[in-house]
Amino acid sequence: MYGWVAGGLSALHNVPQIVHVCRRGSAGDVSWVALMVRMVSLCFYVVHGVSIEDLPLVVMSGVILFQCMIILLQKCLYIKVEESVK
Repeated sequence: MYGWVAGGLSALHNVPQIVHVCRRGSAGDVSWVALMVRMVSLCFYVVHGVSIEDLPLVVMSGVILFQCMIILLQKCLYIKVEESVK
């Protein structure tokens, strides 16, 4: 039970960032390095969760990884938009 609650709270952590980037139309303040490190660490959490058969860890790390992919996509899309405006 604690794993699901902790994972859910961790997943909520990315929602304001995704909304903020959408509203601003810019992801320039999102660090590439921080995003990549977070995504790599989440991949390791998924692998670890599978190896120890911890379903909350696997599912919630997968959800957070998906959210990070959304932020990465936003970052890539908004960079292209900003470059085309210049």
